[in-house]
Amino acid sequence: MANGMTRHEEDGALIPEVIEGANALEAQVRAETDIQIATAKRYPLHSTAQGIERAVNQAIALATGDQDTAAACLYAVPREGKMIEGRSVRLAEIMAASWGNLRICSRVIGADQTHITVEGLAHDLENNVAYSAQVKRRITRKDGRRYSDDMITVTANAASSIAIRNAIFKAVPAAIADRVYKAARQMATGGKMAIETRRAKALQRFALIGATEDRIVARLGRHSLAEIDEDDLATLIGLWNAVQANEVSVDEAFPPVAPEDGKGAAAVAAKVKAKRADTPKDQPAPEPQEGPATVETPAPTCQGKAEAETPPYGDETPEECAAAVKVLWPKLRPKGVSQEEVGKAVRAAGWQAAAAGYGIDPASIASQVIDLAEVEG
Repeated sequence: MANGMTRHEEDGALIPEVIEGANALEAQVRAETDIQIATAKRYPLHSTAQGIERAVNQAIALATGDQDTAAACLYAVPREGKMIEGRSVRLAEIMAASWGNLRICSRVIGADQTHITVEGLAHDLENNVAYSAQVKRRITRKDGRRYSDDMITVTANAASSIAIRNAIFKAVPAAIADRVYKAARQMATGGKMAIETRRAKALQRFALIGATEDRIVARLGRHSLAEIDEDDLATLIGLWNAVQANEVSVDEAFPPVAPEDGKGAAAVAAKVKAKRADTPKDQPAPEPQEGPATVETPAPTCQGKAEAETPPYGDETPEECAAAVKVLWPKLRPKGVSQEEVGKAVRAAGWQAAAAGYGIDPASIASQVIDLAEVEG
């Protein structure tokens, strides 16, 4: 019978019709979907201008509730020499909850020895339009060995999240999602906080995963930390999220700076040695002349540094130590370190050891210190 009931042959009583196998599952899914569509038509959420504005305002309120939540809405990942930036899985979840009347699911549709393919679905129940997106992920290591079962499950779950994100951002118009993304981006990059403070906070965070200043500057295509702007900070936040989600490794997000690029430690050391070789050696002191005695003020030195081993860039000169204070202090000032404290640290341990003690790679400032020492020497 059409209503899913049938009559018993002997007494004519109505009994439920039993549907077996795939037909039973298909009937159940169809019934659930029909009920969801009927409910969405009866209680629409985004079919009017007022409904759309409500959804946008709710999404912005959720995405900008605090800076950490806003930062989680950004996405950035390097691909073939380009930086792909956009809206993250977390923002997709916020948009789906605010947009409303969406049916969302994902499923594995293919798996072989090297790849797994996942499909995400977002069904707009009010308009009865469904969008799907497929994501393919490798399940082998660099040496060709297949992942373990646990790692394949982790990879499938990650691919599922990305597929759902892509499907949701097809169902929710880009013009709507972009308004929320821009609000989250502005909140995530610090708002009214001084750009210097935001740079310092970013460096502190990336230091936790081993991304040094020279790597960060090179990834952003800048020459120094001072050139990093708000767009760069948004990119860094997106890269942080990608690393935390295991979509890219730290080395993929921030490749080590190769010596041939003139920015690695070996290249800096060679540059320092070359500059010192070109610098004239100290001339012999002139013979003392008769006349009134004069008192000379000794130049600041680095004599207090440990002498157990030679620093990476060789013996340090007083001029370099004085220059190092001028280079280090602007980097440390946002952290509340005074110039006097920096000077004491440099005089006590040498500028290279002092820089390392403050969490600054000496390789990232060596050229600047040597250049400044030559100019002011």
